[in-house]
Amino acid sequence: MDIKRINHKNFQFLSIANPRDEVLKKLIKAYKFNPLDLEDFENKTQISKIEVYEDYSLIVLDFPVLTTAKNYIERLGEDLPSTPYVKRPLKFVKSTISNILTLPTKALSYTLPKQAHPEKKRIFYSQVYLFMGKGYLILLHDNEIPILDEIFKICEKNISSRDDFMGKGPIFFGYRIIDALVDMCFPIVNELSAKIERIDRHLETKKSQDILEDISVTRRNIVYFHTMIRAVLPILKQLEEGKYEVFNGTMKSYWGNVLDHIQTLSERLENNRELIEGISESNESLINSKNNEIIAFLTIIFTLTIPATVFGTFFGMNILLPGGIETGPWDFWGPYTTFILICIISIVPILIMLFYFRIKRWI
Repeated sequence: MDIKRINHKNFQFLSIANPRDEVLKKLIKAYKFNPLDLEDFENKTQISKIEVYEDYSLIVLDFPVLTTAKNYIERLGEDLPSTPYVKRPLKFVKSTISNILTLPTKALSYTLPKQAHPEKKRIFYSQVYLFMGKGYLILLHDNEIPILDEIFKICEKNISSRDDFMGKGPIFFGYRIIDALVDMCFPIVNELSAKIERIDRHLETKKSQDILEDISVTRRNIVYFHTMIRAVLPILKQLEEGKYEVFNGTMKSYWGNVLDHIQTLSERLENNRELIEGISESNESLINSKNNEIIAFLTIIFTLTIPATVFGTFFGMNILLPGGIETGPWDFWGPYTTFILICIISIVPILIMLFYFRIKRWI
């Protein structure tokens, strides 16, 4: 658990990572939060939503975390009892986060460095709770999104930075946090696009099993990511349309800006989904084509052996073979006449079939 606090004028900002039960109880007592909201955070069962109460407002959003399945399971505390729990936060490159925070427009074309996302990493969700009331903003998260720590460090740096983020009140500060979280998603989308391009480039050169695994993981990541974005979209639309009075006023255009970004994310994910589906179909066609070639080759080999098998069955026990007990010259009408005739009768159909297959362009 990690509790961080910053005070600026009459505004207090708390960033709490992985709060324990006693901390949640203190929050309920000190700020009169609805116990059900904090229970939902603890159980990780809540979907994205907005709640407006008399004394405070709550925004719950899901955002993607790109990590291995093993690290994600360990984060949930589901590793083996004999293995001590070790926190393994997702490591993003610091420059990436700084670019998103200071120059959000670059997030549209920025791609995470290769070392930040080794292959076979999967997208999981991370919930962010923003409690906004008079003179405070309390941020609850599971410490898997480094950009939240970067925001805190920026606010902690100097009075000018604090005034930039916190000087216009909790609603505007909440908007800045959500805007940074949305912009954080663009490098992940760019990485998915780059992954799809690599899959397409290696479609005919890489092993089929490796390609299938890459396609499967990428399709799963896109679907999982898109599901999160679809849940966030209606919330931002409600904010942009002015459904909640406490969040609007001069903030309407700001929410519209975030909505544009999230819609762009949704469109790019949809494009990536169509691309990976097309590549998947192409890969299946390529595999089927290779399998058909193998089956055709084996069928031809089997077909060519049929004449020899049939005639050999008829005469195999009743003919003299070279090297057997009978000796004599290789004359046509000698002791090996039957054997020679069977060889001729077997070879002729094979030659005819080869000629026919050639005419039909089967071989």
